Amino acid sequence: MNEYDLSNMKRVPHPLQYKIDSGELRLQSPFDISEEDFQEKLELLDEEDREFALECKQLWAKRQRSGNLPEGKITIRDLQKYIKQKEYNPEKKYNYILKFMEETGGLARAILNDYPHAKSGEIKDTIEEEFCDVLFYLLAIANLYDVDIEKWIPIKEQETDKLYNTNYYEKFFVSK
Repeated sequence: MNEYDLSNMKRVPHPLQYKIDSGELRLQSPFDISEEDFQEKLELLDEEDREFALECKQLWAKRQRSGNLPEGKITIRDLQKYIKQKEYNPEKKYNYILKFMEETGGLARAILNDYPHAKSGEIKDTIEEEFCDVLFYLLAIANLYDVDIEKWIPIKEQETDKLYNTNYYEKFFVSK
């Protein structure tokens, strides 16, 4: 079996956040589960599922180290690639639009209710979480239409600069 081919393995229960989708390992929320929570939930599994969950975790770490997943600072293009690898279902574009609208509403609610900022890696119920959710679905939709956002932002900003005569484009996007 290829190191990324997990099609013969069974699904791990949801508490660990892992799932198998079309024979490919996907981690639904790689940053939402702490090592402590992982270990705690691992104890709830039977031996077979525990071994599989540990294999999944090792595979995830290996993929992250190999550069297949972004680490540290990332570009918009890196993020789009990551999202496409994790979540790409062209036949569900209607669902993506609904999810984007839902997450945009969540961001509006966070802003209007003054959600707190994230602290020391804890993102749950923070404004950062809501911004990330909106960005995730925006880029997921862009992926469905093969739109390279990083490529088009400077072009769009150049047009905006011309329209409003602001000269920001040259200051930011044109290297000297």
